[in-house]
Amino acid sequence: MVFGKKMIRFFKNHWLCLLLILSISIYTLPSPQLFKTYPSLSVSKTSTYTNRLQITTKPLYIFARILSNDLVPLHGDDQTLVNTEFILDNEVLPSGFGRLWVLHSIVDTHKQKELENLLQSRKEWFEILPLPQTNNASELQSAAFDLNKARNFALQLGFSADAQWVFPFDGCSFFTQESLNSLERIVKRRNKYIIHYTPMVRMQRKFDLRLGTSYEEAFPYISSQQECQIGVSREYLENRHNLPYFRELPNLFFPETQSYGNQDKLHIMRMFESLFSDQQISCKSAFVGYDSIKSPNAKVDAKLMFNCGYMIRLLYYPGKTAAVNQILSASDRALMRYASMVQFSKKLVHKANSTEPAPQFKWS
Repeated sequence: MVFGKKMIRFFKNHWLCLLLILSISIYTLPSPQLFKTYPSLSVSKTSTYTNRLQITTKPLYIFARILSNDLVPLHGDDQTLVNTEFILDNEVLPSGFGRLWVLHSIVDTHKQKELENLLQSRKEWFEILPLPQTNNASELQSAAFDLNKARNFALQLGFSADAQWVFPFDGCSFFTQESLNSLERIVKRRNKYIIHYTPMVRMQRKFDLRLGTSYEEAFPYISSQQECQIGVSREYLENRHNLPYFRELPNLFFPETQSYGNQDKLHIMRMFESLFSDQQISCKSAFVGYDSIKSPNAKVDAKLMFNCGYMIRLLYYPGKTAAVNQILSASDRALMRYASMVQFSKKLVHKANSTEPAPQFKWS
């Protein structure tokens, strides 16, 4: 009851920022002329390229992680950097796999530089989609919260590099050896799959997660299955002009101008049930909503995880001094996400009204 009253006061005090967020979350299709830019898959001129020349062998299968802004208080202030370093220290990809990192509209220039230095020191392939150079608050919000633009950009880059599969994953996603073995079996089979659903669970309590951790060992510390991540194959790229809905879509795959937190992925996947046959969707049974009831034990999930692989979403607060137990229900997470977006939007509005040259600014 106390929490509910606090949330009511919060919404009353921040109704203007909430209205701004709502205004950018309404979906409108871009101009159909943009569709003509995607078949060539030329690299966007709006990106800042850094590390492609260090890729000596083109990967056939690409994990493309989207790194964006830490949204406090939902996220810890350094969760992106800490979790990225953990992934680089512990994840060992199979032969034929590669990583791509898309730094998307990161506002804090110091944080972006830290990520650049980390990725460059590990000789990782990364691209930067910068925040627009504008002092228009609505445009800044649209860019910062439109993760689908970054996902499409990752697909564009991956297919331009002749990849057979591109997986645009959330940034703080980790794959154990057990999961990587499953994904390797899937992508190396000769099939006509257009998309692949990778099950996702969230790490909810601190434990000694490593490359060799099994799903059974991780099970006491993770959430139920939540919204799966979508991988896209070259088969889609070569046939999308013949696919209902997608042949009219001006974007490569994900509908852009959708705000962070919208259920756009779920909307797409519900459409897939009528658009694609079971032979075109790999691991269709992995499709769940944003939350599900946790299985009674790991053995219940064993077949799905073995057949489909799985992604462990790392902690929002990964620091050494952070709480051990970080369980957050789907409803509480949604409220925290919304509150964090409001707080972040207020900073963008402050930036838009400042006299500093865009986008050179930073806050604590």
